[in-house]
Amino acid sequence: MNLESVTLENGNKYVVIKEIEKYLYLSNPDNPDDFIIRKCVKDGDQEYIESLDSKEEFDEAIKLFDESEEE
Repeated sequence: MNLESVTLENGNKYVVIKEIEKYLYLSNPDNPDDFIIRKCVKDGDQEYIESLDSKEEFDEAIKLFDESEEE
């Protein structure tokens, strides 16, 4: 299995375990307890990853993740 990986601004490498809508669910392969959510933002032909804007956005991303696990 070949998983997509990304390196964030802190220099840590994460694998993408799931992508739902604009959200990326990332896990550090060296530390399974290190799980983060980022969003993919498109600006014209550029695409980049950024942090979530608020607790409400985090709650929405978690809700989407939970719903996808129920399917």
